[in-house]
Amino acid sequence: WKKGCESNKRAPVGTETIRKRSREKNPRAFVKIAEPNTWKERAIVVWERHHRRSVPVGYVIHHKDRNPLNDDIGNLEALTRADHAREHRNDLRRAA
Repeated sequence: WKKGCESNKRAPVGTETIRKRSREKNPRAFVKIAEPNTWKERAIVVWERHHRRSVPVGYVIHHKDRNPLNDDIGNLEALTRADHAREHRNDLRRAA
């Protein structure tokens, strides 16, 4: 690449994509929030926009219907990590 040339693969801010992390079995939606390459889970973006604050430290965003692609605000809630683990305890036991 010559200096100053931009890639044709660069995504603009606001782009959404579906990704599957290696440690998770279900895919999740991500949104590009800043340049050069800053992405955040769409569920977190939706929750933060609705509540007009960032997710508190020690909390995670939980999907009530357990569908990680359903990022409707009515389906999202902030839980402590301990509460989230309790919520999914039976799911983990069934998987083992």
